[in-house]
Amino acid sequence: MKKKLPVGMSSFKKIIEDDYYYVDKSLFIKEIMDSSGEVVLIPRPRRFGKTLNLSMLKYFLDINGKENNRKLFDNLKINKEKRIMEHFGQYPIIYMSFKDAKSLKYDDAMFFIKEVIANEYRNHNYLLNSEALDEYEKAEFKSIISKEANNVSFVNSLNKLSKYLYAHYNRKVAILVDEYDMAIQSSFVNGYYEEMLEFFRNFLSGGLKDNEYLEKGILTGILKVAKESIFSGLNNLDVSTLLDEQFNNSFGLSKSEVEEIISYYELEFEKEEISKWYNGYNFGGNKVYNPFSIISLVNKKGVLEPYWYYTSSNDVIVNVTRKLSVENKEKIYSLINGEEIEVEIEKDIVYKDVYTRGESIWSFLLFSGYLTWTKMISYDLYNVKIPNEETRKFYKKVIIKWFEAHPTMVLKNILKDLTDGKMRVFKPMFKKFAKESLSYYDVTSFEPERFYHAFVLGILISLKQEYEITSNRESGLGRYDISLMPKNKKDHGIIIEFKVAEENENVIDTAKRALKQIKEKEYETKIKSLNLKCLSIGIGFKMKEVEIISEWS
Repeated sequence: MKKKLPVGMSSFKKIIEDDYYYVDKSLFIKEIMDSSGEVVLIPRPRRFGKTLNLSMLKYFLDINGKENNRKLFDNLKINKEKRIMEHFGQYPIIYMSFKDAKSLKYDDAMFFIKEVIANEYRNHNYLLNSEALDEYEKAEFKSIISKEANNVSFVNSLNKLSKYLYAHYNRKVAILVDEYDMAIQSSFVNGYYEEMLEFFRNFLSGGLKDNEYLEKGILTGILKVAKESIFSGLNNLDVSTLLDEQFNNSFGLSKSEVEEIISYYELEFEKEEISKWYNGYNFGGNKVYNPFSIISLVNKKGVLEPYWYYTSSNDVIVNVTRKLSVENKEKIYSLINGEEIEVEIEKDIVYKDVYTRGESIWSFLLFSGYLTWTKMISYDLYNVKIPNEETRKFYKKVIIKWFEAHPTMVLKNILKDLTDGKMRVFKPMFKKFAKESLSYYDVTSFEPERFYHAFVLGILISLKQEYEITSNRESGLGRYDISLMPKNKKDHGIIIEFKVAEENENVIDTAKRALKQIKEKEYETKIKSLNLKCLSIGIGFKMKEVEIISEWS
């Protein structure tokens, strides 16, 4: 009988003891113990094995489970590392996970956070019988467990618990904090960011900064929240993002690991299809597959679906993407088309910048797993792309959501009229759609033509299966705005040119001017060279007013 698949499981002990299939990532322990930083921060996308690795580290180091946990590592790679095995079962452990610390209100979020802290204190309630603690310390210990302690006590609770454990064992403590930034991200979305930031800044600094009782601190999360926001003064911090080589084999699955899983379960797959859907992530120069998606794929006997995309809310990404500038929306379109773009990447994230500073979106998308990097241009410039088909599905949904505020418009029918060449029907329907969709506040006085360009590109994205859609490419004697080249050579090609009305210009004349440029610059050259009919469309805009002039050739 084959081993069970650990779908959605993150308890290392349960996976090993109950004989689930396990990809051996135990050398992660060696990298941790050999790392130079007293405190190590490891940001990685969700569902890439952070919690499982931290669980493994907990059972390896925990002084309380020294006898029972030894057999968990008997058949793993780390067991051959004699020097590292000397650390086995040598440290008191503080383990806290904030992965579920999400709430609409600050008070509710803090109730959950206090429950996490109280539960960890309960795990060490044997300290209430320890002679190392005096009566005042035991009283505060009990108040944390009962959640009757004041906020100051909870802020200091990480530091205090490490002090109590050190006093009891006379051993320095390992502090493991999983998904430290989840509550911070939720607080940003729901409007209590500053309050949550203040709590975690003081809570983590108390346990990790200049803590004489600390042997090693490990934090995992999705992002590295900017130092000035949360890690102020924490000079002992060793950060390893997915841009760095450190830990590049510890998260995600390699090609050989994926092939081994497929072979073990005797499943037949097209390797190229699996790679196309779930591979493509670059962790420190190492190309990896999404582990959650691979396990889900095998569990579903080979059904190709966007498993990772389904696993959590994407509201933050969707909301931020909707606020992108015209230029950045065009970059999103290029990414969907399979192109790479060059962007600025900030290793430290200030959440408010993601909304207010447009370039921060690329760092947010990269570290969250919605982009991958292909080349480092300079210390802060990288080439990035969409990693795989699974993630591309997300972007397509985001583009469509730009128009979800207008559910009554049957956009699919409008586009069918366009591709069928039914301009008499298309023109009034498109004009109505544009009027209802455009906002005066979106159309800036600086680059209105680029805004309209991006608006129409977003509409046309759903035609990608039938047409090769390109923008600002050379043809004839210049660069057209948009070209739709049919993949079925029985269909016609389309050239679209935009113009914004000049002062006192009639918008019909604007559309005529756009069509005239298509003819004068011979933008139809490439389409006509393939013996295809070409529909040339000039679109004139003036705020919400739209006019369309078209011509066949």
